Amino acid sequence: MSGAAALPTVLLWTPFPAQGEAVRAALAGMDGVRLLCAATEAEAIALLPLADAALFAGAGAGYTAELAQAVRLTPRLRWLQSLSTGIDGIEKHGLPAHVVLSGIGDAGAAVVAEHALALLLALARGLPHAMRQAEQGQWDRQIATRLRSLEDMRLGVLGCGGIGQATALRARAFGMACTGVNRGGINPAPELFDTVLPMARLHEALAACDALVVALPLTAQTRGVLDAAAWRACKSGVLVVNVGRGALIDSDALLAALDARQVGAAGLDVTDPEPLPADSPLWRRPDVLITPHIAGGGSAAGLRRLAGVVAANVQRFMRGEPVQPQLRRAAQPTVGGAA
Repeated sequence: MSGAAALPTVLLWTPFPAQGEAVRAALAGMDGVRLLCAATEAEAIALLPLADAALFAGAGAGYTAELAQAVRLTPRLRWLQSLSTGIDGIEKHGLPAHVVLSGIGDAGAAVVAEHALALLLALARGLPHAMRQAEQGQWDRQIATRLRSLEDMRLGVLGCGGIGQATALRARAFGMACTGVNRGGINPAPELFDTVLPMARLHEALAACDALVVALPLTAQTRGVLDAAAWRACKSGVLVVNVGRGALIDSDALLAALDARQVGAAGLDVTDPEPLPADSPLWRRPDVLITPHIAGGGSAAGLRRLAGVVAANVQRFMRGEPVQPQLRRAAQPTVGGAA
C-alpha cells in the first residue's frame, strides 16, 4: 500500500464492546493518525466519508448490507481491517476492489479451540444428559454405559487454519489422533495432523473419524458441505461440533442423521439460521448442545493479540507499507451466509 496521508483518518466500529475497547486502547495516543470511534452502525455510516481506513467486524452484524453500501459510496476508503476471524459478511455483501482487506490471523484461535473441545468433552461425557438429570433431581448411573473417552477417538478437523490447528493441538493432549481436511490436502502441521485430505476426499475422511470439529470458512464451495450424503459417509454415532459457520451444515440433514443415530450428538456454537428460532427442533433434543455463537468470547489474551494486530497494521498503513495478513475475498457479493 502506498501514498498514505500524513494524517490518515481511521474509523472504528464494532458491535462487540470488548473488542472495540481493546482496539481503542491500543490506538489511543498513537501519533500520526486521527481515530474516529462510532457508537452505532448509523454513526459509522455517517462518518465513513471522512475515513481513509476502517476497522470493522467482518461478519454478521459487524458488516451488514447497509454498511457495505456505504463503503461502496466512499471512494476515499483504501483499507478495511476485519476485527473478526470470519469475513462472511464481507463475502456476502461485497467490498470494492480498490479497498485492501486484512484479517486478524490466529488472534482468536485459542479460545475458539477451547470452546470446541469443551463441547466435544460435554458430548462424550454425557453432560447434557447429566444436566437434565440434575434439573429433575434424578440419579441414573446407566448413563455410564453410553459415555466415551476422547483418547479412544480419531478426530476429524474440517479446516486446518489457525482454529483447526489450535483444536488439533488440544485434542492431542487428550490422546486423540487427528485427521485434517482442507482445500488442497496439504498438511500445515505434521506434528498435529496424522494426515490431511483435500475437500474432494471429504467423505473418505468422515468414514475414518469418531468425532468432527468443523472450523471451515463459509464460501460458495463449503456452504452445506455437511449434507445428507456426508452424514451417511460418517461412522455411525459420530460426535459433531461446529465452531465455523452454521450454513456449513444442512440442518434438516443433521436432524435426520440424529434421528437415525448416524450422528450420536452435536455441539453447535453456530446455527443456520442465526439466531436459531425458538421453535427449532434442535433446541429440544437431548443429543444437541447449543451455545449462542460465543466461542470467540472470554479471552483477554485473544483481545490483546487482536489489538496488537490492528495497531501494527495502522502503523504500516501510516508508513505506506502493506498491511498483514491481506485476505482474498469474493469479487462480487454472494447470496446468503451465516452471521
